[in-house]
Amino acid sequence: MPRDETRTARMECSNPATECHSEPFAVILSKAKNLPLYFPPQRKLRETSYSVLFISCVFAVKHSLSPFTSLNQKSETRNWKPHSPFCPHFSPTLRSCLFFPIQNPKSKIQNLLASLCLCSLLLLLSSCGRVPRDYSTLQLSLSQEPTSLDPAMIVDVPGGSVAAKILNGLVRFDDKMNVVPDVASAWQISPDGRVYTFVLRPDVYFHNGRRLTARDVKYSFERVLSPSSGSRRKWLFEPILGAREFIEGRANEVAGISLVNDDTLRISLGKPLAVFLEFMAMPNAYIVPREEAERWGKDFSDHVVGAGPFSLKEWKHDEILRLARNRRYFGETPHVDSISYRVLPEDFTRVAEFEAGNLDIIEVPTAEFARLSTDPFWQMHMQSRVGLNTYYLGFNCQKSPMNDPVFRRAVNLAIDRKKIVDVTLQGQAQPAIGPVPPELMGYDSSLARHSEPPPRHSEPPPRHSEPPPRHSERSEESPLHVSSPTGYTYDPDRARDLLLSQRDTSRRSLKLYQSADRRALEITEAIQYYLEKAGLDIQIVQLEWTAFKQAVNDGDADLFLLSWYADYPDAENFLFPVFHSSNWGASGNRSFYRNPQFDSLIEQAQREIDPQRRFFLYQQAEKLVTAEAPWVFLWHRTDFFLTQPWVTGFKPPAIYNSDNGTTVAIEHPHEGASSRASVAGWLLLTPIVVVFSVGFGYLILRPALLPFIARRLLFAVPTLLGVALIVFVILKLTPGDPALAMVGERADKATIEQIRRDLGLDEPLPAQFFRYLILIGNGELGRSYYTNRPVALSLVEKFPNTLRLAGAAIMVSILLGVSLGVISAVKHNSLIDRVFGIVSVLGISTPVFWLALLLVLVFAYKLNWLPPSGMGNGALAYLVLPAIALGTNSAAFIARVTRSSMLEVMSQPFITAVKAKGVSPMAVALKHALRNALIPVTTLIGIDMGSYLNGSVLTETIFGWDGIGRYAMTAILKHDYPVILGTVLLGSVVFVAINLLVDLLYAVIDPRIRSGE
Repeated sequence: MPRDETRTARMECSNPATECHSEPFAVILSKAKNLPLYFPPQRKLRETSYSVLFISCVFAVKHSLSPFTSLNQKSETRNWKPHSPFCPHFSPTLRSCLFFPIQNPKSKIQNLLASLCLCSLLLLLSSCGRVPRDYSTLQLSLSQEPTSLDPAMIVDVPGGSVAAKILNGLVRFDDKMNVVPDVASAWQISPDGRVYTFVLRPDVYFHNGRRLTARDVKYSFERVLSPSSGSRRKWLFEPILGAREFIEGRANEVAGISLVNDDTLRISLGKPLAVFLEFMAMPNAYIVPREEAERWGKDFSDHVVGAGPFSLKEWKHDEILRLARNRRYFGETPHVDSISYRVLPEDFTRVAEFEAGNLDIIEVPTAEFARLSTDPFWQMHMQSRVGLNTYYLGFNCQKSPMNDPVFRRAVNLAIDRKKIVDVTLQGQAQPAIGPVPPELMGYDSSLARHSEPPPRHSEPPPRHSEPPPRHSERSEESPLHVSSPTGYTYDPDRARDLLLSQRDTSRRSLKLYQSADRRALEITEAIQYYLEKAGLDIQIVQLEWTAFKQAVNDGDADLFLLSWYADYPDAENFLFPVFHSSNWGASGNRSFYRNPQFDSLIEQAQREIDPQRRFFLYQQAEKLVTAEAPWVFLWHRTDFFLTQPWVTGFKPPAIYNSDNGTTVAIEHPHEGASSRASVAGWLLLTPIVVVFSVGFGYLILRPALLPFIARRLLFAVPTLLGVALIVFVILKLTPGDPALAMVGERADKATIEQIRRDLGLDEPLPAQFFRYLILIGNGELGRSYYTNRPVALSLVEKFPNTLRLAGAAIMVSILLGVSLGVISAVKHNSLIDRVFGIVSVLGISTPVFWLALLLVLVFAYKLNWLPPSGMGNGALAYLVLPAIALGTNSAAFIARVTRSSMLEVMSQPFITAVKAKGVSPMAVALKHALRNALIPVTTLIGIDMGSYLNGSVLTETIFGWDGIGRYAMTAILKHDYPVILGTVLLGSVVFVAINLLVDLLYAVIDPRIRSGE
């Protein structure tokens, strides 16, 4: 492209006898940085920003430190001349703003500080541009932080999926859900199904270099069962002989786990359990080295050591988790050097990161499915698999009219599942005909429309027949359009007739409980519509997750919306935990369904070691439970995944812990440079450092204020105690039990009560609060209920991140707010004033989360100028969008307060006298009026600074920023009392410090306060 012709412009200097020629600004930038005059389109913004930054820094330093000619008060102010080579290139108005004479040396310091803030803002602009990534690392994401990577404590899907790449069990699941060897090379099962003998591989080594032996297996299993472990999954090993005695402390070891030699292990069960081998493939049965587990104790999760294909390299909680390839892995060597998991709770942020090329594989969220599934490019890279799950509307079968099977069948007929799947879920599910997903052995596609209980004397097939396939064969038809020909099909007329025949004419209101989730609300509103159409009165009750689970477990709900995901790929997992009468409540049977015939069938299936006979018993049990309908069987969710074009070898996992990460490879044409740590982002702390330095520096210069400061700090102590007490009481009065959220979806009452005792939740409230005060007195804030990490350590790690974001946001709010306010005051009642007023109102009324999403959509997704989320090891580019989103609302408030305060000061007599001397309005505003108008502005900035330093929940969540706000939000959702109390106490301390600092700044800004007037 040819260059544009450069032209010279003639401008008048302050000396009329002198003519000077100015060059175009692009030429000045080119000379300043030795850049070509033409910039390629993809680099133009970034290069221009760097050039502006260079010129501005030189200009700011020279302007702040160079001597200025004194102003003769008797001469005309307009004729003063600063000693600056840049003067010909600015208009007289701009010269009067930037080069007003400085008589007080202290003003030089203030001017330098203002210049530093300006340079910081230009640093933000200069950070535009794509951030390079390393293609030797597989980039993945997690919707939430793993609770733990310690096998004894894992209860969630994120923890299990990550642990599957670090640790190993005796066996594991392959991509077809078959049990295959892992650490054990072979095994034998006794004819009665009670004794399992495992032979271990001789070439398995832990990451610390030691060989894995049978002793490690025995230690790992007993560690989960230990009374002091606090494990939530003891039920996994309870079938082992002597496990109950060991749990209760009546035995020193588990009698059913015996060592034959270093390479052979024998496990004896109290009674046959056909799914025990599947239990051994679950994350809680992973094997750990004794010396490492005992070395780290409660912190073992942060330093977990296994024998898997990857080792734990780094874990920055709530931000990123990195795994490195284990080159001594005994199995298939991974194709990537490392795996990096980023914690991104927002669906929109994950999709934006993926489309920007920063993530390699994502699960498609429902909100983005319609767009991505119809995109011609992404259609070629989309894979799907019907998940091992069942979504259902549960009945409380112990309440009337839900205790009547006819009523429950009528409700099943009244709901159009396919319509909800097609419209609300956008086709991301397959309508269910029963509780068992279609991929599992035991799924019966021949269920009748209105199933009757199976005959009591149905004969099973003969023993020793050929085992059925592990997974069911499915139609090649797209799951978007699957319609089940059997089961409870939509029949509103039949449903209405059944309801009218089973109840009186009065309408009874039924409460439908759901968790406080937008997607769940859309589903329950659709269900409410169909049931009210059938003649029922339905009230939707939304509760926070733990409060919702507690209400359902306690039997308070009439109906409730829930889902059940497989722990292991067997139909027994969708029958025994959720329908057997021994599992009422938290153990899984939240419908409180009881049927002795069903209990007998599923117990026979558990003991049956012949696969074909067990398959028959599963079908009989499923037919029975489908006929009695303790659930409305809604759908099985289909999981859709997107991969980047350079990703190969990925298959949707059959179950969350079946993928150990060894098959995925990256085939990219070039290797990108890894993103290195940068200190540029920390330069945005300049405003906070300056403010604190000025405030507390003034305190050092005036020691007479020390008694005042001491009194303020002394009065802060009861304030902090009062805040702690109020928050403690509120937490205890809030519905929800932390123990319920910690145990996962399948735990008995004994385990829940043990966890409550371990956490001290069974003590009286005064004793709990007093114990917490003792912790504070010892300089501690307790440990998180979920991660088991010290709260104080987490706050120390996360507070600098929030501090950095707060510094950038404060800088944006001060520069924009004060500038707009001053200009509006100077141009009072002009068009500019009205326009700025409208802009300020928009800034005040725009929700922070909406502005944040808009910024990501425009500047990250559409223009691809800036990264959508993350912190980037201090890279400045990651600060731009969250700083603008967080600071804009405050800038609008500051602008309005600055304007009103400036107008009040500019009406004073001394301002009139200054104007009479011929000083330009902008110079009057900046030099004489602004300082006197800063008292209310400083108060507002102090309040905003306190809120920023306490963390902004929405901003940190949307942008994946690992700060205090996001940490507190996660704790609130999980009822993590120590974390909530710790963050509130930190916030109270911050506000006390900020208020004290603001009082000190009053004296710095206004001399009347300093002199005691």
